[in-house]
Amino acid sequence: MKISIDTDKNSVIITQKFNVKLQLIWDLYTQSEHLDKYWAPEPWQTKTNSMDFKEGGAWIYLLTNTNGEQFAARLDYFQIHPLKRFKAVDSFCEADFTADESTPRSIWEVSFESVKHETVVTEVITFASAYHLNATLEMGFEQGVKLLMHNLKTSLHATNIKM
Repeated sequence: MKISIDTDKNSVIITQKFNVKLQLIWDLYTQSEHLDKYWAPEPWQTKTNSMDFKEGGAWIYLLTNTNGEQFAARLDYFQIHPLKRFKAVDSFCEADFTADESTPRSIWEVSFESVKHETVVTEVITFASAYHLNATLEMGFEQGVKLLMHNLKTSLHATNIKM
């Protein structure tokens, strides 16, 4: 996995290669039953409230830790090209699952490419400003991404799929 920061574009770029078919990786990124298994870094767990993977739809979920702390978040999908890429707005939520305007939002563009016997996933996460990018990085974003990718690989191994 490669993580790079583009301060000129207020973006984080994550590139990961998987030794599995593109369809499987697409499903892991777009179906709540899979996302719930790996999306949260330890000691957090993800529980989907609702999932409507279509343009104009959203994935709304709760992040809960072992102390009972809970945060709501959502991805609002605005562009989907099946098995190629999707774009969504990521934000934390208020108790009623509406976007929390006081927290940084980001645009996620996730693309999928089959290269020889691998699937390459590239995530470009863009923030509105350097301030929002830096605030997110200071919250431990990079470490969180590494933990998520570890969880994803563990989930693939648990299903006996070769990485």
